[in-house]
Amino acid sequence: MIEFEYDYEDATRALTEFSKDIKDEVEAVLEETFKKVVKEAQSVHRFRNRSGRLVSAVQAEIKGYTARAFIDDGLAPYGGFIHDGFKTWAPDPFLADAFQRNASSIDRAFETSISRVIQRLGL
Repeated sequence: MIEFEYDYEDATRALTEFSKDIKDEVEAVLEETFKKVVKEAQSVHRFRNRSGRLVSAVQAEIKGYTARAFIDDGLAPYGGFIHDGFKTWAPDPFLADAFQRNASSIDRAFETSISRVIQRLGL
């Protein structure tokens, strides 16, 4: 009789480790890249910074695999009007522009991060 046996415990362990490594890497990349977007949006804009509230209102939030950069309306309720424009006020999309300027570096950071995980696992 010919018999084949496969112990999938090692494969399951490797996949679990891979999943944890990917999660850790993705969270690190999101935090690093979105902090960069926020910092750039806070420093590259057309509006006159009088009180510092609008600059402080530009924030990032990372939850698991989701990241968002936003203007906190509680800190600067007028932030959306400055960003998107209003009647005679021309838009200053400083947050959207910062994200666009960093989009390719965000993509590269993810590619590098995933490659590191694959190399660590010897795949």
